[in-house]
Amino acid sequence: MLEENSKRLQLVKKNQEKERERDQQIIKVMMDNEEKLQQQREREFKQRLDKIQAKMSKMADTVVKNEREKQLKEERRLLALQTEKEKRDLQEEHNRKNKILNQNQLVQDYLKNQMDDKEDKRAQDRQKDKELADNIIKKTKQDIVREEQKLQA
Repeated sequence: MLEENSKRLQLVKKNQEKERERDQQIIKVMMDNEEKLQQQREREFKQRLDKIQAKMSKMADTVVKNEREKQLKEERRLLALQTEKEKRDLQEEHNRKNKILNQNQLVQDYLKNQMDDKEDKRAQDRQKDKELADNIIKKTKQDIVREEQKLQA
């Protein structure tokens, strides 16, 4: 019976460890994917800014002075608006990423608490099993002593 309990406890412990490792791998993959997505967005933002700046330079060379000044003014205004929008978008993305990281941390904390609770329960169960085994051994010894006393009498 003790061997069965020991084997059962080992199996439960092994399964819980596998589950914890799987959860950690999932969280790591999610975080890696989020990081790659953020890097891609930053590259795209830089490319857009480079493209806008390249267009502005080209326009300055090909447009008549008065018209060029007018268009440059408009381009600067649009660039400022677009740049502001991009900054807001990046800030929103940064906020979303932080939110996801916070959620991931909450999930990790929750999983750790669950694992701690499970470990506490296992410890309590082991203690109960030990007490039960001790009681059985004590009762068996008492029965043996009584049988020996009967046989001697």
